[in-house]
Amino acid sequence: MAITKVLHMKQAKTGYPAKHLANGLRYIMDPEKTSEGRYISGSGCVPENALAQMLETKRHFGKSDKRQAYHFIISFEEGEVTEETAFQIMRQFAERYLGEDYEAVYTVHNDTAHIHGHLIFNSVRCTDGRKYDYPKGEWEHRIQPLVNQLCKEHGLSTLDMGNVDNKRRQKKESEKEEKRPVENLPEHSHTTPKYVDKQQIQKAEILYIFIPYRNRHLTRHQRECFYRKYRAGKIHKNPRSREYKASCQALKRLQEEYLFWAEHRIRNREDIRHVSEKAEERLKNIRARKKELMNEKAQYQEVFFLLKAAEGCGMEAELYQKGYPEFAGTYQEYQKICGQLAGFGFSLDEAKAQELHFNTQLDDLEKMRKTALKEKRIAKRLEAKICIQNRERKEQERMEENNNRNQRSGTRQKQHGIHR
Repeated sequence: MAITKVLHMKQAKTGYPAKHLANGLRYIMDPEKTSEGRYISGSGCVPENALAQMLETKRHFGKSDKRQAYHFIISFEEGEVTEETAFQIMRQFAERYLGEDYEAVYTVHNDTAHIHGHLIFNSVRCTDGRKYDYPKGEWEHRIQPLVNQLCKEHGLSTLDMGNVDNKRRQKKESEKEEKRPVENLPEHSHTTPKYVDKQQIQKAEILYIFIPYRNRHLTRHQRECFYRKYRAGKIHKNPRSREYKASCQALKRLQEEYLFWAEHRIRNREDIRHVSEKAEERLKNIRARKKELMNEKAQYQEVFFLLKAAEGCGMEAELYQKGYPEFAGTYQEYQKICGQLAGFGFSLDEAKAQELHFNTQLDDLEKMRKTALKEKRIAKRLEAKICIQNRERKEQERMEENNNRNQRSGTRQKQHGIHR
């Protein structure tokens, strides 16, 4: 299931009008959120030059003020979709909804627990200069139904639009009920009626006291949905979903254990302990090496701070060089930062290379740390299983010994009776 959220970008109150648009494009194209740019693409424009193309369209048709762009966010249910499938859905949505009339950039972010896509498109059509119109009912009649259709084509669950309409209707009715005056009260009185049952108030308060919050990022809409389900006692739609996830998790653990046995050629319990000890030793070395790298990186702290500031205004500086005078102030700031970097003996490219050098080594250490932790976790799990199996085997042997003892005792009693 995917839920679409619609936002718009207004003209900035200070500075150049398209400041929010520039910041929005920079945010959705963040390499750290898009697997180093793998999940970034454009429709009607090149993502790297999207801002310049959008501004040129606005300037050509004389519509550079007021609303600058629109921002759609499509959030997918956690664990239901891969980055590749989400990226295909974003591309198909941009093609079917916008066509060739708008310059747009779409991306997929995988830096949170749930995968979600971003789409930013120009408020001015590049074909005829008309501004995008968002009429009443656009979300429920065009946007979300199209997302549902694409999800269905890719074998994903869809959002029940009938349920959405019912909830909206119920919300409107409840709002009307709240606006109605309370009976049996003096005029201009806003106190609670004395005849209200205290037990009803207590129950209503209890529903708001304990709200379990999952240890992951949730959007505002997802939190509201979770609260409503909790109050109604319907947190899980499908009672078998928990059993299904548990069985999948058990299968995954069995696969991990099999690969562990094969990779390390485990023959006995001592081999498992040996692998666990080696993993612990690697973790110590990784921690020591990471501490060294962090100390080395701290020596370039001011250089990296200036690099981040330069990257933050690099797009606007480039636009100024292409003939956009409204970015003159940002360009001067950019030149000042480059001069400060030169004072430390670095050009912009050299500072990027130095930062990449540290980040690459830290990323490699993090991968090694996760591998070592995984080996320790599997080894611990296998040792626990061996202990349980040994305990069960001893218990079985004890029971068999008791049964044999009872049988021998019964046989002796029978023989004794025969002799008598």
